[in-house]
Amino acid sequence: MLGLPKTRKRNTLKIRHTLTLVAILAAACIMPAAAGAAAKETYTTVTSPVVSGPSDCSKMRVLKIGPSTAKSVLVMIPGFLGGSGDFRVIGQRLATKFKKLQVWGIDRRSQCLEDLYGFSTGKPGEALGYYYFGTPLNGHTFTPPAVGTPGVEAARNWGLKTTLEDIRAVVLAAKAGGRKVILGGHSLGGSLTSEYASWDFNGKAGYKDLAGLVLVDGAARGTFGAQPDAGAINTQISALATGQPFAEILPGAPTYLTGVLPELSALYAIKDPKANGALQGLLNAVGFGAFTRPVVGGVGKLTNEGGLGYAFDRDTSPASFGLFHMNMGSVKNPTVNTSAAGWQDGGLTDIADLKKLFGTEPGNFVEWYFPKRLSIEVGAATNLTKNAITDSLSLRPWHWAEVTTPLYAFETGLTCSERPAITPGVPSTVTALTTWVNSHKTTECGVLGGARSFKNGSKITKATFVSDHNQEHLDPLVARAASNQFQTTLVTYLKSLKVS
Repeated sequence: MLGLPKTRKRNTLKIRHTLTLVAILAAACIMPAAAGAAAKETYTTVTSPVVSGPSDCSKMRVLKIGPSTAKSVLVMIPGFLGGSGDFRVIGQRLATKFKKLQVWGIDRRSQCLEDLYGFSTGKPGEALGYYYFGTPLNGHTFTPPAVGTPGVEAARNWGLKTTLEDIRAVVLAAKAGGRKVILGGHSLGGSLTSEYASWDFNGKAGYKDLAGLVLVDGAARGTFGAQPDAGAINTQISALATGQPFAEILPGAPTYLTGVLPELSALYAIKDPKANGALQGLLNAVGFGAFTRPVVGGVGKLTNEGGLGYAFDRDTSPASFGLFHMNMGSVKNPTVNTSAAGWQDGGLTDIADLKKLFGTEPGNFVEWYFPKRLSIEVGAATNLTKNAITDSLSLRPWHWAEVTTPLYAFETGLTCSERPAITPGVPSTVTALTTWVNSHKTTECGVLGGARSFKNGSKITKATFVSDHNQEHLDPLVARAASNQFQTTLVTYLKSLKVS
């Protein structure tokens, strides 16, 4: 495993190099997994008024899909650990459907800390060596950001206020020329959308910038759990003073591997889908065996494509990894049991679209360094009211009751507490889930409950609420068009806003 960087200067230079690399890739329109896409993609920056950390971190990276002459812009905010690439697949479809619509996916400022050089050659073996084994690539060596460097220290304060100011810079850029702006978000991005609409920007309510609100499996008003607790919040904020200020979801692993491993897996599946899985042995050896299957006596091998599907399909991926799940298909076992098993589609999301979602630069799928403070403060402001907690954190969600913006909300099965969980390798649990979904088509769970509460406490008169509990958390962004109720009903909603 790689060590931490040695000097603050070296980390700052690495950030600058990364921005230069991204600019080069964007200018060259290098999008290996999106070849042949009908809508144009560009990756550019919008400068935020918030100065915090290295100067590059105030340049908000934005993936734009569709024509620059569009009359309407759908600005999308990613969720927890999400990046602008979350919206590549659905953005392509929407920008193709609506000729005068452009879709913008936002990267949070923490993306400035990502060293993408390992992916610049498009060769997964070189990327694996660069990020995991410390192998130099064309004279460059991977150096993750360390405690004490400007970006890491600044990230201790990258909370809700900073994030919403960053988003507003993007929204105002999207409005230039009189364009209509619809703001939306997936997961935690849905919470941020609700909080943006209610936020006080120096006397102006956020909703006044917007023609529509789109909540995709996320909202405020207690959608994701318990009510804010002042004592717990104060403890969490105090803990940010030391150590790494970034979220960790892979036990014992550096935070950047959360972003590197899915992209590596997708690149291997793109470059050599039928070859024996390049990451299977490594995952088993370093304690991530739950994301693959063991090989015993030569039996159990997966191809690169089979390994990608296995790691993220709801039937085989760890239940604790539900934020990354999709309803995809199944392993296609070979006739000779010592051969590697591939993947066969059969659920809602196809493996080809998953490869586009995970394996494309610039504008990647995962945020490598998600600031803990943001999730703490999003939860603190979830009630969208002025109270002792929000006052103590200088949060300003003051305009909820005034919001009039037409609302759209979509819910998967993520926040349905009674929905049966799947135990990987136990077919009866899949059957139990299917039975529950079929008998609970009209049930509303946490997301729609939060969205309805948001609507009921506001002045919104036009609202659309949709659910598909057979979808997993990522399916709305990537499920094939014919099976994607989110895509179908969002199109209807956008038409109601006169998007064309």
